[in-house]
Amino acid sequence: MSLERSWGNSPESGLKGVELLAQSRLWGAVLLLAGIVIGLFGLLWALTQPGSGGGRIFAAMFFVLIALPLLAGGAYLFMRGKQEEQFEQGVTQRRRTLESETLSRAQIADRIFDQRDRLQAVLASASASANPTSRLLLEDAMNRLNSIGNVLRRPSYERAGSFEALAADSSDPDTVRSIDATLDSGVRTLEQQVTDLVHSLGTSQPSGPLINRLTGTISRMENATNERTRVLTSGEQKALPTPAELLRGIQPTGTHEPGQFGELKPNDALTYEGEDYVVSGRLEWSEGATRWHSYLLGGGSGELWLFAEQGGTRLAIMRPVAVPPDAGAEYVSIDGVRYALTRQGTATVSVTGSTGSRGGLFVGYRRYDGPEGRFLWLEEWDEGPKAMLANQERAESFDLWIR
Repeated sequence: MSLERSWGNSPESGLKGVELLAQSRLWGAVLLLAGIVIGLFGLLWALTQPGSGGGRIFAAMFFVLIALPLLAGGAYLFMRGKQEEQFEQGVTQRRRTLESETLSRAQIADRIFDQRDRLQAVLASASASANPTSRLLLEDAMNRLNSIGNVLRRPSYERAGSFEALAADSSDPDTVRSIDATLDSGVRTLEQQVTDLVHSLGTSQPSGPLINRLTGTISRMENATNERTRVLTSGEQKALPTPAELLRGIQPTGTHEPGQFGELKPNDALTYEGEDYVVSGRLEWSEGATRWHSYLLGGGSGELWLFAEQGGTRLAIMRPVAVPPDAGAEYVSIDGVRYALTRQGTATVSVTGSTGSRGGLFVGYRRYDGPEGRFLWLEEWDEGPKAMLANQERAESFDLWIR
């Protein structure tokens, strides 16, 4: 029985493997000694016999049939024991690396959960006055941090402690340490950004740009976590499944019914330009008999919104931009492109996120149309205006994943 098959996951089976390794070398030495003794005995016997023919032939056959197999078997067992000893030393080193890696990621996970909890406190303190869209962004950030922390904490993330797993482990400890350094840097940046966010709430400064920078940091930490898992498991495990992978089997891809774009809700998902996004928040706008929706798409490296109106037959992807200084005028310009005011009013907005809903909000809006289906969307919240630049899209540009 080989050492690899005899050493299991438990400490007792590990000790059995060490004992077998020692026995392999011991029996190899015994067989070598026996082969040498028997070979010398046969040689001496042949030399002491009168004549030369039959005695020498018998001695040669005795050596080939008895002494030589003992020598060969002993040499094989002894060399194999030496190789297994070197192999076991490598496995021991990899086990120590695994223990160090486990401690490192546990510490990183604790720090990530600390920042998640701080964001929860920010969310609680800001609930009465913050822009509801900022609240949705904070909820998305909290959920993403929770996912990263859980990945780093979960037992299935570790390589199995068996001999087979450790012996087959081709991960590079230097690469893992480099990724850990990236994660550590990301957590330190995150800690500072959360501190800045807390300070901004105390001084009534706009928090939108701070939240967007925080989202970018989280995205980089997600990429590092995915790379870490890929290195440690040789590509056998995924750290953070995409929203579409989580929902696959619930709703098939290729859903393009316009009405469904008005029925999305938090924790649904969509695929756009090859990237998967989870619906983190839903804004339902009402002005008289007219209704339209905007959805915060979480999981990306920046703030992204899906705009759906006219029963989902008109769609656009919106990204935040700086509010132009001439906002409110009949014409505004952004990056040299001119946009004309085509629609304005005050709508009643209902906001739904992962932690609940809030309705009855009155929000002013303006729409400026530009060339090639682009438009500028301005919102007037209590804490200040928000501007987003939109590009119109076709329903076929999206795959929906609906729970």
